[in-house]
Amino acid sequence: MRVANFTAAIVALAVCGVVNANPLYFVGTASTANLPTAINGSFVLSNLAYTASAGQNAVVNSATFALSMVGSPSATFVDIKGGLGSSKNRLRVQGLNTLLVNVNWTGDTTNNFGTSVSELQLTINSTKNVAANVASKANIDFLIANANSISGTFDVSGQGTLPDTSYDLAGTLNSVPEPSTWGLLAGIGMVAGRRFLRRRQVADATA
Repeated sequence: MRVANFTAAIVALAVCGVVNANPLYFVGTASTANLPTAINGSFVLSNLAYTASAGQNAVVNSATFALSMVGSPSATFVDIKGGLGSSKNRLRVQGLNTLLVNVNWTGDTTNNFGTSVSELQLTINSTKNVAANVASKANIDFLIANANSISGTFDVSGQGTLPDTSYDLAGTLNSVPEPSTWGLLAGIGMVAGRRFLRRRQVADATA
């Protein structure tokens, strides 16, 4: 009986997946045309860990978004907001060749803005189809590997250090981090680590 239960558990893990051991990474350009003069910049979406699914939606467990616009200090968003698995925090496979990424954060690392809205939407279109609209790790990896376009938007409430509240995004296909980007990612990791340790210390103090 125990063997049967163990086998069933293994099968369930194989179908539904586990938290991705290699979080997803996207990089690209950002722009806003809502101002008198258009402003360009770049974005990095990193540490996007998710739980694969036998259904159409995979739960996003964590993600970090950094936005850097010309002439403004960069802003980094770490703590995701809202219910896990909701339309605000998910990877969705649809149309057999499209992956939708939705993530919402509580605000930037200074908590100065974005606490009402700090929402990312990315659409990844693939040149090849998966067999079914299932948000498995294999399907997600396949759609990203065969992507021919990555586009989306990022909206925040309040400008904070950023020049505007709405941005158009264009992802770089098959991107490999440049040396300068690795430095940015290291900085993001340090910020995320400090936030985690701070929450852990608060939890220990109140326990």
